[in-house]
Amino acid sequence: MIPSLLVLTALVLQQAAPATEPATGPAPTAEASPPATDRLREAVAAVDVQQLPGLTLTGYEVRGRSARGVRESMNDERPAAEGDDARHDARTRWSYRPRWNRTADGQCDAASATVTLSLTIVLPDLATREALSRDERAGWDAYFAALVKHEWNHGRIAEKGQELMETALRGAPNCEAMTAVVRTYVAEITAASREYDAQTEHGRKEGAVFPRGGASR
Repeated sequence: MIPSLLVLTALVLQQAAPATEPATGPAPTAEASPPATDRLREAVAAVDVQQLPGLTLTGYEVRGRSARGVRESMNDERPAAEGDDARHDARTRWSYRPRWNRTADGQCDAASATVTLSLTIVLPDLATREALSRDERAGWDAYFAALVKHEWNHGRIAEKGQELMETALRGAPNCEAMTAVVRTYVAEITAASREYDAQTEHGRKEGAVFPRGGASR
């Protein structure tokens, strides 16, 4: 792995508190999720997370009048990635658009290189929160906050990868090297994100479990 990405992943893991869940990666989901509702945006806004560049927030509706009912609804509705049978409560996807100019003699102008990041985070959108008991609502709120923070950390890894890729591109000596930079960084960023999921069990160790004591992710 690229050392700076290892450092970032370690920083994210240090923030995980066992007492307190993309698969994540660049592949698109099999079906696009609808845009986030105002309800989902408000729920996310209540969680203390930093802004992420190029973020599109989407959701899938979840219903249930009990914690068990909500879990069953999530299990039925949660997204799967294209080419991946695993289904998870949330997903973070990203893509990079590297661009650079050409010089008069047709060479790649490394100094002009830029990398644009597009992020999509898919989260459960609970439509029946008020139907839950007080304890179940508290359990959902704690789970949702942990889930959001976990997916945002995947976004932070992708954001750091954007910065590092752009820096590496601007230092590349030629077109071939620039193309190799993109290929290498995409692979390493994906690996860093997968390592984060492995270390946190897709966020379970960070508190992203609903119902409490049950199976999530």
